[in-house]
Amino acid sequence: MTARLARLGALALASLAAVPASAGDIPIGPSFACPVPDDPLGQLVCKLPSLARADLALVQTFQALRMQAPARRAALTMEVASFSRRLRTQCKIADAALPPISAADCIAHLYATQRATWLAPLAGPAREEAERPLEQQLAAQKALVTLGLLDGSTRIDGVYSAPTRRAIIAFQQTEALPVTGLLGDRDAALLTDRAGKAAIRQAEPVATIRPVPFEQRPGWRNLQTSLASSGLNATAEIGQTCTIHVALRDPKTLAAVSQRSTSDSNANAFDIAIHYLSGPIATLVVHAAYGDQDAKLDRCRFAFNAFTRDLYGRDQEKPLFAFGFDRALFDRINWTAFDPANLPRVAQDFAIDDDAGKQMASNAKPQDDTRMASWSGNATLTTRPFHPNGPWELQWRSEGAFTAVLHQIRSGTDKIVAQSDTAGSSSAYQPEGGDFFLEFDGTKPWQARIVAVTSN
Repeated sequence: MTARLARLGALALASLAAVPASAGDIPIGPSFACPVPDDPLGQLVCKLPSLARADLALVQTFQALRMQAPARRAALTMEVASFSRRLRTQCKIADAALPPISAADCIAHLYATQRATWLAPLAGPAREEAERPLEQQLAAQKALVTLGLLDGSTRIDGVYSAPTRRAIIAFQQTEALPVTGLLGDRDAALLTDRAGKAAIRQAEPVATIRPVPFEQRPGWRNLQTSLASSGLNATAEIGQTCTIHVALRDPKTLAAVSQRSTSDSNANAFDIAIHYLSGPIATLVVHAAYGDQDAKLDRCRFAFNAFTRDLYGRDQEKPLFAFGFDRALFDRINWTAFDPANLPRVAQDFAIDDDAGKQMASNAKPQDDTRMASWSGNATLTTRPFHPNGPWELQWRSEGAFTAVLHQIRSGTDKIVAQSDTAGSSSAYQPEGGDFFLEFDGTKPWQARIVAVTSN
């Protein structure tokens, strides 16, 4: 479920959960992190274990539907907003106080009805995932971590957000299963089996060896020398964790080296840096890390930065983007035919830094007072409220499917202002100012901004 719905605190009777809670159970749910001091409904969910489990069961159903029917995602987002308002109105939930326990009956009735509505159209793997006992839902998520398909720092909470979906897809690809992103009963059983065997292997004693440190291996040293000639520094921190840093000393140097490899004539230094580094350079670095089988590297984090100068002429290092990789993913790729431009799409948790994304969105145009705010991401994001005084415009571009829903705070109305099933860019003119916030949903990296529209 979207973060916004989770923050509203989904409440229902304990009977909504697939498995009833007992005093001896390990706490399961809710779908969001507790405590939530600014959300009265969320406080009540966190307080009552049965409601916390019910919240997670509701989110489980919502996410299965959202994955089964991607064309309905924009409509589902609006359903969530409408349902949240109806809940607060009918159950008389005050924003400034903790709802009384007696309010649970009203809330539970509305949520039971809503969950039944979301369950009705589900079929096959989506239905099986939505009705899976919560303990098994969390266990499957943990199994993805055991297999190295989901980052070990991921919170095991039963919420199948974008990283978990990508891990499920990676598992289905590895096992030559139909790629749906949904974890039906058959796939869940196979996942449990594979994770159990992997856990046994990981528990087996391993002989202590003293290999040549990664930083001293010829392949890595040669890469460092090659990158240095293009104005790049590469360093590796190999210990209990593996982190590889690549820093661009001067974006202008890269502009000359890459010969402005982007097709956008207005591309600025950050455009060039991210497009060039995330493709050819990142591919070289990943291949140098994993191409040496004797290096014994498995899961690594790759972080790419750039040095710029601040207003005082001092050098400062700014993050551009980062991603994860592991040995299993490296072995799945046919490197002789691989297109480096696809690396951001196959890498794990590829994310452009927020500030770098804003730089890209500016597209090297002069900064002026018309730009009010900008955002970037690769999944769902809800903005803070903004308050244009007059006409304004939403401008966006995305590498995949993208939806933007505009919420007008005072009137409580919602409307879709951007929707695309493929990569693209566009804008949406809004003739009046007011109090708004936006909710974005993208399947791949996207950038968006709002600008004031002034008459000439």
